[in-house]
Amino acid sequence: MAIKCFLCDNDKFASLNNSLNLKKCLFCGLVINSLRPDLESLEEYYSNPHYYDYWSDNISDKKIEKLKKTTYGYYLFKIKQYLTKGKFLDIGCGLGYALETASKLGWQSYGLEVSSKIAKITQKKFGKKIFVGLLEKSKIPHSFFNLISLFDVIEHFNNPLKCLTLINNLLVKDGFLMIVTPDIYSLTAKLFMTYWPHFLPEHLTYFSYSTLKKTLEKSGFETVYYEPAKKYQNFDYIVHRLSIYPKPILTRIAKFADHLIPEGLNQKMFPLKTGEMFILARKKKNISFCK
Repeated sequence: MAIKCFLCDNDKFASLNNSLNLKKCLFCGLVINSLRPDLESLEEYYSNPHYYDYWSDNISDKKIEKLKKTTYGYYLFKIKQYLTKGKFLDIGCGLGYALETASKLGWQSYGLEVSSKIAKITQKKFGKKIFVGLLEKSKIPHSFFNLISLFDVIEHFNNPLKCLTLINNLLVKDGFLMIVTPDIYSLTAKLFMTYWPHFLPEHLTYFSYSTLKKTLEKSGFETVYYEPAKKYQNFDYIVHRLSIYPKPILTRIAKFADHLIPEGLNQKMFPLKTGEMFILARKKKNISFCK
């Protein structure tokens, strides 16, 4: 079946990587996974408890929790010059680390999580403030939130343009949206090529700064800030991630190096540019319809 670019409606694509089913729009440059599941398939995929098995292994791991909360704190600090308090929604909230971080900073925190298994854990902390299911099927109140975040989420959407339009309607006038997502034109993407860690089967769209900015504009947003994304990590966590999502060369190198690093240093936290981008966008106008 012929595919169309959701950003420019063009149907002319060039194959970027056949093994990964990646195609690049010849008109706007957007890169997509040509195997795009429907909403029902996505819901079934992310609702499968086994998809989150690696999370379950680390639910009580305070070291990983500290890494994630430090990263979320870094980005929530970025919003301070634009907004300091209000209602915050984290889409794809997982175990609620971003919500806990935001709450300590004075935000009223809400979350949306597609996995009922993970949502039940997070609901123990936040109760009815955790919505369960896909964004496209959720019953979240409109014109309610001052700030919404998509941390490593937008690349999972079947139709990011439609989802951003839905998010537009959830925000109050002049509300803000934070996005962290892989940058297909980043240095690490160019260096690692096929072995780029962000090439995953569940990632359906790969943005550049240009294509993400255009997508935001079409859904009623204006970009107000951009920077290459940082994530706080340690070497143990990097090895852990590469064991879950193995990359032939990188995984072997990481495991070999893990034996050489003195114990203690592998737990030292540091900021790492991971080939992603951080974008802060402001709601510019209401968008009530999207293809």
